[in-house]
Amino acid sequence: MSKTVRVAFTGHRPQDMYGYDENRTENVMIKRWLLSTVLKIAKKYPNAHFIAGGALGTDTWGAEAVLEAKKRFPDVKLEIAVPCLNQESRWNHESKVRYHKILKQADIVTYVSDKPYTYQSMQKRNEYMVDNAHVIIAVWSGKQRGGTYNCLQYARQVGRTILILNPLNFTTQKIKRKK
Repeated sequence: MSKTVRVAFTGHRPQDMYGYDENRTENVMIKRWLLSTVLKIAKKYPNAHFIAGGALGTDTWGAEAVLEAKKRFPDVKLEIAVPCLNQESRWNHESKVRYHKILKQADIVTYVSDKPYTYQSMQKRNEYMVDNAHVIIAVWSGKQRGGTYNCLQYARQVGRTILILNPLNFTTQKIKRKK
């Protein structure tokens, strides 16, 4: 049996990338990169454990990529790290339905907080994901503020390997894990 690798997703929300039109070329490219990256990891580690935060954008697309990979690699696991009880309360109906569908298909649902939304609940969720992962998959434009930036700063601080797709120019970067 191969080693279990644990991988977490972080990245921008749709409004910080190319909007909510998922058929827009740039959004399709981001989703294809996520699926390709997940499939590469699942092929090398067929029992990989992926953790997504359940938010709109990168988290949703990453979770859906894992669910797609599970069709070929059934031992792959998907965990959703829910930051708070009402994460989806301000989303539109379609996004809520999609979120609950992902939750039902996930192998593990972890509630990082049992309280309503606070900014700190998002940071705690990010720290949980980084603490429980070997590798971080990020869709990050390089913006030096916000949740994705904070998550990546924490991941660097604790020495995680980070795979980054910059959604502005579609370049990729790998930051190796500190020994």
